[in-house]
Amino acid sequence: MPDLRVLVVDDSVAVRRALGEAIEREPGLSVCGAAPNGALGLELVERSHPDVVVLDLAMPVLDGLDFLSRLRPQHPRLPVLVFSGTVGHANEATLEALWRGASDYVL
Repeated sequence: MPDLRVLVVDDSVAVRRALGEAIEREPGLSVCGAAPNGALGLELVERSHPDVVVLDLAMPVLDGLDFLSRLRPQHPRLPVLVFSGTVGHANEATLEALWRGASDYVL
């Protein structure tokens, strides 16, 4: 079975690098791309065809919430995992992300 392809969308170079390294160490997972904002993330979704997206919410150019709003009409079933310093149980941004189509979130 081929690796699960993960797209990382986060404005922090350090977070993209750390997540990418952690993902690559896991058997059955590989990073198919990384983007510093939601606009570039949407472009990479179309080019790299990920199996799952790991998404930050607070980013320049196009934030995670707007990314979700633009992604869902074309990719309603693509799993999106919110991984952000702003997430938390009952956090307003987290609830908004789930409402806009995020699959789940990580604290």
